[in-house]
Amino acid sequence: DNLKRILVTGANTGIGLALAKQLVADYGCHVYLGSRNAERGSRAVEDVKKNAGENVELLTIVSGLGQSNMQCNTPYSVR
Repeated sequence: DNLKRILVTGANTGIGLALAKQLVADYGCHVYLGSRNAERGSRAVEDVKKNAGENVELLTIVSGLGQSNMQCNTPYSVR
């Protein structure tokens, strides 16, 4: 599988959402859409699927664990 997999943080609005759409539509990447808010993230995933393609998944990100720490709600391994 040569599909590039990319995590875009802050992807539920603005530049992050635009980047996620472009990566899916124009570059054929699989995007992990990072969002701190699951509801807004889910809406963004549906927006990407509707307007760019199906290769997108939501990762709800938990921050506030310290300056350099982030935690995702779902464990992922490198594929």
